Formats: sequence, C-alpha cells, structure tokens
Amino acid sequence: MPELWAGTDAGKAAHHCTVIDTDGTKVLSRRVPNNEAELLELIGDVLALAEDSPVTWAIDLNAGGGALLIALLTSHGQRLLYIPGRTVHHASRGYRGDGKTDAKDAYVIADQARMRRDLQPLQEWDEIAVDLKILTAGAPQAAQVANGWHLWHNLGEAAERAVARHRQCLGVLVPDPEAKAEKPAPPEEKTDSPWRSERFANRVRARHATVHALLEAGHSRRSIGRQLNMTHRTVKSLADAAKPEDLFRGQWQHNRTSVLDEYKPYLDERWDEGCTNAWKLWEEIVPMGYRGSYGRVSAYLREKRTSPRPVTAQPPAPRVVTRWILSRPETLTEIEQLRLKAVLANCPELDALTGHVRSFARMLTERQGERLPQWLDAVRQDDLASLHTLAAGIDRDRDAVIAGFTLPSNSGVVEGHVNRIILWNQRCQAVCLCITSR
Repeated sequence: MPELWAGTDAGKAAHHCTVIDTDGTKVLSRRVPNNEAELLELIGDVLALAEDSPVTWAIDLNAGGGALLIALLTSHGQRLLYIPGRTVHHASRGYRGDGKTDAKDAYVIADQARMRRDLQPLQEWDEIAVDLKILTAGAPQAAQVANGWHLWHNLGEAAERAVARHRQCLGVLVPDPEAKAEKPAPPEEKTDSPWRSERFANRVRARHATVHALLEAGHSRRSIGRQLNMTHRTVKSLADAAKPEDLFRGQWQHNRTSVLDEYKPYLDERWDEGCTNAWKLWEEIVPMGYRGSYGRVSAYLREKRTSPRPVTAQPPAPRVVTRWILSRPETLTEIEQLRLKAVLANCPELDALTGHVRSFARMLTERQGERLPQWLDAVRQDDLASLHTLAAGIDRDRDAVIAGFTLPSNSGVVEGHVNRIILWNQRCQAVCLCITSR
C-alpha cells in the first residue's frame, strides 16, 4: 500500500476521519467518538491499511476537542500536521459539492496535507503536545470522571424526545368541551328535505306542481314554456320528474359527495387537537393525496368555526410535560401532579420513562454508580428509542460515568466558576458599551 494521508475534522464529541492515497482516492471514511478506545482503534485500522508505509495525519484543531487525538498520535510517533479551520474553509470552495459536511471537511484536510508543502507539523515540544504527553504518561492512574450536569442535561433531552414521540397521549389533559359547556344548545329541527335551502326547495316544488297541472290540463310543453317564461330544457326537466325529489342534485343538495370527504376525519381530528389554521391543514393533506383546492378546506373549516361547538384546547407542550417528569414530585404544584398522574396512567411508555428518570436521579444524587449496569439493562427492555441512544452513549464511557456517579470530585465546580467569569465578563462589556455610547 502506498503512502496514506489521514485528515480529521475534529469536534468536541466526535471526529470524522478520511484516509486517501497518493491519487486522492478515498480508502476510509469514518465517524469516531472522541474517546480513547475508539481513537486507538481508528489509529490501528489506518496503520493496518498502510502496511508499514508512512501515514501523514492532519487535523484542524490543535487544542480543545482534538487534544486527546493529538496526544495519542504523538505517543505513537505519528507525523501530524495542523491545518487551521480558516484554511480548510477557503480550500473547500474548490471541491465539488456545495454542502458543508464533516466528511467533506475531513477529505479537504487530507487532500490539502497531500498536496501542500507549507504546512507545519505539530512537534513533540509543542505546548499542547507536551502537556498532553505529560498527562498521559506521567499519570497513568488518572481516571476519567463524567460531569453530572452534562449527564442530567443529556437525559433531559432524551426524555423530551420520548415525550414528543408520544404527543398523542397528552390529549388526555384536554378538557371535554361538552362537559365544559354550561348548557348544550338545543338541536335544530331536522327536515326530511335533502335541500340546503328550503326557499329554493319550495320554489322547485311550486314550479313542479304548476307544470304538471298544465300538462294534465292538455297544454303542450312549448305552451307551458311561453306561459311560465321557462326554457324548453327547464320545462322538460320538470315534466320528466315524477316528484320534486328527483330534481335534488347539484350544489343545493345535502350530502353531496366531495373530494374532501376522504380527508374530513383527519381534519376533524386535527381540529380537535387545536389546529384551526386552514392553510396548514391543507398543506398536511396534500401529501396524503388530496387534489382539491384550498378553498374547499377553508370552507369546511369555516363551517366548523361558526358552529356552536367551541374549539378544543391544545394539550400541553412536550417540554412542559418533560419538566414535570424531571422535577422532584414534591416541587410540583397539586395541579401539575394530578395532570402528570393522568398522563402516566394513559401512556405506559411515559410511565416507564418517568421511572427511569427518577432512578437515574437517585443514582446521581445518592452516588450509586454501581447500579448503572442494571439501569442500562432496564432501559433497553422498554420501547424508548431516545433512551436507547442515550444508553449506547453511556455504555461507551461506562467507566467515566460510573466514576462520575461514585466519586465526589468532578469538573462541576470548575465549570461553575467558568460560567460565573463569563457572565461577569459579559456584564463588564455591557457597562463599557453604555459608557461609550454616552
């Protein structure tokens, strides 16, 4: 295998590595989580592809998210080039494709390392490399400790996605509009006439009776048309109809079929959920196969809007229900507790989600890291895709998460001080802007 170039688009949580040969042909492209085990596996796979040929690595970060990869490559004696992000941004304009993706940036980094000769390598005496080499070589007993705040934040995001997927279960919190109404409106008297307008129906009945009376008196159809000032086609239709109901057709007819009939149940369901925007509902049913006009949808909703039945209130947003689940039960108001209880009784999945969240909170606050494997097994047994994704990420850093649940020391205090300094700096800048504006 000839010489290879490995370009890495570095990130905080994951990197994307692309390996090319001397012709610029892509031989490997992989997204790698930013942890030691995965990065060591990547380095081994790239060296195996090289088959003892030299490999030149290139990265667009020399600190922060790329620090661990830099330390591992330095400890393995690999040649590493640094390509600033601005250089990658300008160089990517000359490559095919308008979209900006991690895979494309990684290819650009590798190709620039292959073609350019003015890039400076990261030497072993570079500050970042020296510091990381000291940390990895001088403190092999150091343990990675996950930060509790980030773990809880990630759990909150996964819980909100799970609640959003079961949005229909929140409809149990919507009050019944019929029960809320003080007094139901008296039902309208139904007539046997299938006509929309009784005035129009009475007029047709009168004309039908007149035409048939003249026919029985011996008048011809042409004579009837002259006497009643009707066209021959109108006289013929009235004369041919045995009874007025045979003429019930057209726009004045009740229960007339429409291209919208198939989609009215869906529109009714969305109306009951609180969506009353005709344009939005029209856009929703067009992909479902509706070929009618927007006017039909608007007219149908106008009838519902002017009917005496009130619009159903919207259920609470998934974020609100997520806040109830993530909060301590004793901190919720009595109404919030009752509403959350109603949701959990109506949706077994959200009930299971609440149990997992509270178990996680107990592990975090009571430092019970040894219970993490049982918690992961319990999560995988329920149909909660977002928690499965979270569990897979925790499983990759299980030792660090267990240490974060068990050890009293973590980076939470340091991050608190950093946030306080950032806020103080922002306030100072705001004060300076006010002074200079005067």
